[in-house]
Amino acid sequence: RGGPVPIVDDVADDVTDRTAHFDFANDGTLVYLSRDAVTSDRTIAWMDKSAQVHKLLEAPGRYAYLFPSPDGRKLAFVSGQDIWVLDVKRGRPSRVSFNTLGNQWPVWAPDSAHLVFSAQNRSGIGRSLWWLRADGAVHIPLDVPAFAARIAEAGFGGALNAFETMKAMIEAGAAAVHFEDQLAG
Repeated sequence: RGGPVPIVDDVADDVTDRTAHFDFANDGTLVYLSRDAVTSDRTIAWMDKSAQVHKLLEAPGRYAYLFPSPDGRKLAFVSGQDIWVLDVKRGRPSRVSFNTLGNQWPVWAPDSAHLVFSAQNRSGIGRSLWWLRADGAVHIPLDVPAFAARIAEAGFGGALNAFETMKAMIEAGAAAVHFEDQLAG
């Protein structure tokens, strides 16, 4: 037992969104961005249980919002303003977002065949959630006015807002949710 122990000391953090860029696949594999990734092109790599690092893409790039699929076979990420899906075995990324702008935060559905992500509204004001097949074939905007209404009822921010929003999403059958705390600056 004991206290926390560092396992990797090169994980990037981002002062703009106050996040550390890492995640774990269901089998325990760690995927992360190195510290240099915040100011330079990034390399995507897996770290297996024996602490061996394996590059998934040879070409460095501006990669963000890494999210491994529940089955561990694919990795969703953002590059530029697009959602990409990497087939881990083949090492080939495929762009899957085509009809949306400002795409962020891809989250896998439990079936590892679909993603939910956030995109900028065409008006340029606000964001919408989209449902996407992982092969990019189908983009469906999610109708979330009930969630927006619950947020408005609860007031801006706070625990009640988070509770009400999560409750509404569970009642609607959401497979994944992304909460982010934005600190006023």
